[in-house]
Amino acid sequence: MTKFFSTLLAYIKQARCELLVVVLVAAVDLLSKNIVQSSMYLGQEITVIPGLLYFKYLLNDKAAYGNAFGLEKIFGEDGVITFFIVLTVIALIVFGYVMWRFRNRNLLVRVSLGLIMGGAFGNLVDRMVLRMVRDFICISVFGIEPFGSFNVADMALVFGVILFAAYFIFLFDKDEKRLTDKTCGSADTSEISGKSDIQENTADTVDAPTEQTDVELTAENQDGTVVDEKNYTRVIPDVKNDSDD
Repeated sequence: MTKFFSTLLAYIKQARCELLVVVLVAAVDLLSKNIVQSSMYLGQEITVIPGLLYFKYLLNDKAAYGNAFGLEKIFGEDGVITFFIVLTVIALIVFGYVMWRFRNRNLLVRVSLGLIMGGAFGNLVDRMVLRMVRDFICISVFGIEPFGSFNVADMALVFGVILFAAYFIFLFDKDEKRLTDKTCGSADTSEISGKSDIQENTADTVDAPTEQTDVELTAENQDGTVVDEKNYTRVIPDVKNDSDD
């Protein structure tokens, strides 16, 4: 358990940028929804840019941009909300794992994952608490609303998916090569360091002085001869015969 928390703390320090994006997106989304809910009544419209942008407070019991993609016919009106809650929880787990795996990759993909997770979390809170999602942003183009009504979380999700796709189209190969080169470089450095240590140990062994003794080792054979083991010479002692006596 201690190892898990140590690893988690190390990741949080490394992934400050994307985690900050998650927190900011979720905070801005929920704050903006609360402001609209407290200052506007349901169905009220406020023009921001005439002919282009206006606020309209709505409650959405479907998916992003007021579309359930026909799922209400399968799960029913209330079942759709439950389906999207379960789907969002699974998506958060999956993208959380992907974010951890991509912690060393390009900043673009990490920010995109932060946008996706922050947006998903913002709408998840609404669905779990209200069983609906609070929408209030509307764009009108020549009297047509191509995106329906949406919120900050929906925008973060869309931009996050776009950046995520852009990363894989334009930057993935370069990023993969950079990580491969970095890994190979680290392995080569470790191998060189290991060889250097071996060479140093070998040199120390070779250069180590051999202890010698000044005592001359001798040994006496059974025949009375003496072997000088230091100079490798054989010495025959002066032995008198009995006949000479």
